Amino acid sequence: MADTDHRKVGFLDPRHLAGDSGAGLRRHVRRRLVTLDDMNGFARRRPIDRTAPSTRERWHAFGPGSPPPSMHSTQVDSSHADVNAVLLRIHPQYARGVKDQASEDQLLRKVLALLDGARRYETLTQSDSRAWVVAPGSALAGDDTKTAPYQVSHSAWQALTVAVDHLHCFRRTLVGDAERGTRAPITMHTHGQFSLLRGVIENSARAVWMLGPPERLLRIQRRLSLQASDHRHSDHMLSLLQGQPRRSTEARMQQLTDLVTAAGTAPEDAKGALRSPRPSVIVREAGTLTPMGGDQAEVIWSCCSSLAHGDAYGTLSLLDRSVVERQEQLSLVRFSSSSEFLYRSTDRSIAMVQRGFALFEERAACHH
Repeated sequence: MADTDHRKVGFLDPRHLAGDSGAGLRRHVRRRLVTLDDMNGFARRRPIDRTAPSTRERWHAFGPGSPPPSMHSTQVDSSHADVNAVLLRIHPQYARGVKDQASEDQLLRKVLALLDGARRYETLTQSDSRAWVVAPGSALAGDDTKTAPYQVSHSAWQALTVAVDHLHCFRRTLVGDAERGTRAPITMHTHGQFSLLRGVIENSARAVWMLGPPERLLRIQRRLSLQASDHRHSDHMLSLLQGQPRRSTEARMQQLTDLVTAAGTAPEDAKGALRSPRPSVIVREAGTLTPMGGDQAEVIWSCCSSLAHGDAYGTLSLLDRSVVERQEQLSLVRFSSSSEFLYRSTDRSIAMVQRGFALFEERAACHH
């Protein structure tokens, strides 16, 4: 059975339709040919080449070096929550993407324009930009003095660097090594790319969460709570490896307690101040420090997480799907990446990165 929708390049291999039950779930990798322009990484004035790659090219989307399509029986459950409805409530423009204002091609132009604009962050983190330098007398200089050797600026810059690394990897999976002015395929994965976008928004949100509060004490408490979490996680890993930390857990936690109380936390509140929140809480609170707000930040992160984990509700609600074959209560479903959600999650992830770098620059500068 061949796929005749050449705008969503890929195909259904008849060999994958012949399971014991004759029904299953089919992962559909989509590939497009685009021309990269010297403006914003995409041909703004040139149409996308709609010519479908050859069958051989399409097979390589599932060929050597790529995981085989998932194949298992699935029952489409209409009781799953429609995540798109939640996105529509939080951000009304979300669900109008392809239907009202733009074709899939236009959404992909926007995605690539966003990624091209974000390449400056790669320069900041991959070269000797010295953008991480904290000026004497700045807010971050004071924070660092009170948290040494667990400086706020070091942790925030590390979080931003990790976010940019995920963003760089995401761009490479989408357009590869293509240079501007050349034609290149766009490859849209159903789940893997959203794992990368989750890493972008989660890490950049951690930097925003640390740097955002105007109160120094809160910035210090948040930094040290993350370090306490790091101690616990590293100790757990060492226990699995049957190893021992060079300093005891008690000694390291006492050091954090001394730092947080010296910064102004009441001794009876120190334990609570060092209790690190869940990633979802960090993302939500970071979102309140950006124009997108807490609801939208958490929804985008949660949606990306659901796809990263392969959760049924995310797969059924966020991906484009078409039923290829029905057998009683079972359906063979072809899933492909949604250009609408790809654009929205890319846009919000990069917005969080932008906010993180802006806050770092603000806190690292001396304004006297």
